[in-house]
Amino acid sequence: MQLVSLSHGLCNLAISIMVKGAKPMKYVSASKILPDDLLHEIQKYVHGSVLYIPSPEGRRKKWGQVSGQREYLQKRNLEIKQLFRMGHSIQQLTDLYCLSEDTVRKIVYKREK
Repeated sequence: MQLVSLSHGLCNLAISIMVKGAKPMKYVSASKILPDDLLHEIQKYVHGSVLYIPSPEGRRKKWGQVSGQREYLQKRNLEIKQLFRMGHSIQQLTDLYCLSEDTVRKIVYKREK
C-alpha cells in the first residue's frame, strides 16, 4: 500500500511517501518530483492541508496482504479448526492460542463461503 500526502507551506509543496515495511520517509519538495504545470495545478486546490492520494482502482491490496498478517491468520485459523475437529476443546484451544473463548468459537463454527 502506498500512502502519499501533500501539504502546502510557504510556496513549497511537500510529499511524504510510506512504502511497504519502511519507516515514514522525510518530506521531499514536490517541485523536485512533479512537473511545474502539475505542481501549479495542485496548488490551486491545496492550501496548507494534507492530501491523500489513493492507489488506482485494482492496484490496492487487501488488509494484511503486504505485511503477511492475512496469510498468518488464515493458517492459524485453519490449524484451530483442524484441532477442534480432532477433539480438542474450546478451552484447550483458548489456552494454546491465547485467544478468548468467543474468538475460538467464531473461528471453529464459521462456515466457509
